[in-house]
Amino acid sequence: MSGWSLTSLPDATATAYAETITDLKRAITLHRRSESAGTAGAGGGGGSNLIAATCSCPRRIRVAAGTLKAGPIVCTICDTAFQPPPPA
Repeated sequence: MSGWSLTSLPDATATAYAETITDLKRAITLHRRSESAGTAGAGGGGGSNLIAATCSCPRRIRVAAGTLKAGPIVCTICDTAFQPPPPA
């Protein structure tokens, strides 16, 4: 079976890694705060800098242009990279 699985952290493990867990919680909180300070995906209305990229299937995803330029995002169905739309 694939997909989501319910997991839990045993008390003994949580105790052994308490300092690391605290550090991770702090880092995640700081990261999430910096996301909400940005413009993408905050859900507050306004414009979006996402473009619709397609593969050979043609599946379609919405992604920031900079993310698409950073390196290929490959479709696992047709094994081709998503491409930005042609210039208008």
